[in-house]
Amino acid sequence: MIEDYLNVKELQKYTTLTNKQIRNNLNNLKNSNKFGSLIRGGGKGKGGQFWFHYSLIPFISIRQRQR
Repeated sequence: MIEDYLNVKELQKYTTLTNKQIRNNLNNLKNSNKFGSLIRGGGKGKGGQFWFHYSLIPFISIRQRQR
């Protein structure tokens, strides 16, 4: 089951987005009702890594600008 989940550093190798941009996109998706169950972790501190399901990559890698 852990094989289906990726962390931010693994995704950062394949996109042009920065670490902060990926984390912001994950925070926005985590607050939504549709994708909240596919994202784990993300707390503050040393152990606060985001783990997300690989099916969310298209939603995370899109640059979401808010005006």
